[in-house]
Amino acid sequence: MATIIFKGILKADEKKSILQKMESRTWGYIQGGNYCLQFLDNDKDAYRIVQMYPDKILSVQGLSTDLLNIELEKLLNSIKFNGLTNYLQTWAKFNNFPKDFSIDYESLDKLDVIRNLLVNRNDVIDLILDYRNFAVAANAMNCISIKNVVDKSIYYRFKLLSYICATIGAESYESTKTIEICKYIRLFVMSNILDYLCEILDEMSNNGILGANYDELDYILMADCFSLENVDSKDTFYLEKQRQCKEKYKNYSFLSKEEIIKKGDEYHRMIKNFLLVSNYLNK
Repeated sequence: MATIIFKGILKADEKKSILQKMESRTWGYIQGGNYCLQFLDNDKDAYRIVQMYPDKILSVQGLSTDLLNIELEKLLNSIKFNGLTNYLQTWAKFNNFPKDFSIDYESLDKLDVIRNLLVNRNDVIDLILDYRNFAVAANAMNCISIKNVVDKSIYYRFKLLSYICATIGAESYESTKTIEICKYIRLFVMSNILDYLCEILDEMSNNGILGANYDELDYILMADCFSLENVDSKDTFYLEKQRQCKEKYKNYSFLSKEEIIKKGDEYHRMIKNFLLVSNYLNK
């Protein structure tokens, strides 16, 4: 059974371009399956792109940015995140599907669709900047990474995408609550890729972007932890991070927590900017 990926109205130039690419058989490169474009109700301007063989893992190239933005926004806006991260974390840890979790399974499936739309694109950040809801994007990228924990290339790439989305959100939002959401996601992401993050910090240090003191990791972890004031008091992840950061802070007590946050935010900005121009997002 085919799955409708998206549908809409073609502009004249888009229609001409798509038809030319379809005729030349270069439109919509597919790995592991295929897509086809169907016109609706005999209307040559109304269309849908249909995914064939949905049981296979697909990766798609060739969708224009405008068309992809429409689909990406629709998918991200429709995901229900309640319980999703904990479900995926449990699945990744025990390698089986946990029971007694109340989640939206359609949202779980949509993570794969988003991954397939983005995995071979080199303009993902531009797409997310157009989308603007960085907290949702960060959450989705993190969930995709957890669901693909076995494939380390996808796992690390989407973890870093989540980190970048969360950092842009923390820099852009005015709402304290939304900033905290972004910093919580960022803290969660960092805590799951500490060794990989250290490799990135080492490369930044070797390139002269960071100093040679190797204390940046402490600052960015403490900064996010100390920024969170509205976390559920029963959140075991946060409670453990809070304990760890209080212990780290003993070595930095010559600085106030506000100074730690300011310095950590500066390092986050530097890391984000480095990732945007490095090859880490394409590995």
